[in-house]
Amino acid sequence: MQAKLYVEPRIVKQRLDELGVPAAVFQQAGQRGLFARSQTSSFEPKIAAGFTLWSKTVGSLGELSAPLGLVTEAPAGHHLVIDHERKRAYAVATGDDSVGNGDLTKSPRTRVDKGIRTEEGLQENQYELFPELVHQFETHHPLRGYEFWWLLLHVVEETGVLQMEVSRGLKLDKDRCISTWIERVMLESQSLGDDGLPKRDADGPDAAGGGEYDVEITRRIS
Repeated sequence: MQAKLYVEPRIVKQRLDELGVPAAVFQQAGQRGLFARSQTSSFEPKIAAGFTLWSKTVGSLGELSAPLGLVTEAPAGHHLVIDHERKRAYAVATGDDSVGNGDLTKSPRTRVDKGIRTEEGLQENQYELFPELVHQFETHHPLRGYEFWWLLLHVVEETGVLQMEVSRGLKLDKDRCISTWIERVMLESQSLGDDGLPKRDADGPDAAGGGEYDVEITRRIS
C-alpha cells in the first residue's frame, strides 16, 4: 500500500487543520527535544541523546497542545497525546533518514522495535481501513477505538537538523519496526540557532490561540 503524501504547505496546513493540531505545535515540540538532546554529553550512556530527544518531545507535545484541549495519558504505559474528542492519539518515535523526505518511494522506518501497545495501535488503524477485520478478532485493550498517529523524528548528525513528519502507521515489518504508512504529513525541518538555543521560527500565528509560546531555557553547565 502506498501512503497518501502531503508536502505542499497549503495542503499540509489543510490536513493538520482537520487533525486539530497546527504545525507550530509539532515543530516547537521538536525544537525543545532537539535542544534537550544537544545538552547531553559523551559521558552519558549512548542511549541518552535519543532518549532525551524522544522524552522532551513527548512532554512538550503534551504541554503545547493542552491549550487546544488535548490531554496527555499513558494507557498501559504507552505515552500518548489524545484529542478532546478522543478520536485520535499521537505518539512520538525516532526514525531513519527517510523521515521528512517527502518521497513516496522511500518510506520511513522507526528505529526501535515496537511492543504490543504499538501493535495494538496499528491494529486500530487497520480496522478503520478494513472494518471486516474487527469481526475476525476479539480485541480488548486500553488503546481500542483511536486513530493512531506518530510524530516521527530524525536528526541528521552532520548538520544537527531535525527532520520531522506526522504519519499514520499501518503495520510492523519483520523486525517489529513501523515501515508501512497510510498517510504522511511533511513538517519543516528544525535546527537550533547559531547560539545553540531553539529558534523562535517554530512559534507564530498558527500556534494555539494565535500567539507565541514562551520556552523556558536553562543551559547545562559543563
